[in-house]
Amino acid sequence: MSAERAESESVVIHLTARLLARVAQVDPQVLREALPATLPWMRFLPKSDADAMSDEFIAAAEAGTALGDFGPVARPIDG
Repeated sequence: MSAERAESESVVIHLTARLLARVAQVDPQVLREALPATLPWMRFLPKSDADAMSDEFIAAAEAGTALGDFGPVARPIDG
């Protein structure tokens, strides 16, 4: 991958993460409903665990955006 493409992808990732973080601030329920549609395996979790996963994902996305490090966002997804 070229450096230019990597930079473009980084800009899009940061923008998307900031957008999701803002949505989470305004209406966290939207992401709690959207995550199982995006990560279908979440449908097998009990509601309390799915809510905890959603909260962890939102917190990690907000922190990752602030730090420019998205590893914490991937950890709950990758297991």
